[in-house]
Amino acid sequence: MRTRETVAAVLGALILQALLTGFTSLFMGDGSAYGAPFSVGRSCGFCIIEFGGGSKTLDWSVFALDVAVTAAVFWMLMRLGGHALLVPLGGVVFLILAMAMYFALPAGAPFAGIPVPIAMRHPRVDYPTVALLALWIDCMVGASVFAAPSVLRRRLGSRAIAAARH
Repeated sequence: MRTRETVAAVLGALILQALLTGFTSLFMGDGSAYGAPFSVGRSCGFCIIEFGGGSKTLDWSVFALDVAVTAAVFWMLMRLGGHALLVPLGGVVFLILAMAMYFALPAGAPFAGIPVPIAMRHPRVDYPTVALLALWIDCMVGASVFAAPSVLRRRLGSRAIAAARH
């Protein structure tokens, strides 16, 4: 059981971090930080790794740290009773939701991301560092939301069974 949770947490975190890092690399603008919860490098626009000249834009050790932190959050949610597929799926769904809101910004949307709104180009926000952290928090909230039904069913269901036995 623990092995399944660990493998699911690591694979789910790897998938989410690959999507999150790729999205933020492409759309944060040239020279902007990308990746979350920790910045993995500076964006070169429509490339993740810049080949040639020895200049890399992606720090693999920080990317591994991002995957580890995300996997730890996923693993804790799974240990609380969250389903091994639903926890990572929640993170990905909330990332896709934030991406859709990001693309709606030119149409007049004031922010992207739910539940933590990501203020775009606000003068008092250390953009993009705060925006990237807010996006990662949104993904973790999504994982928690998708884990909640399983957690509640297991926690409340076990109490009802124990009360019925006595």
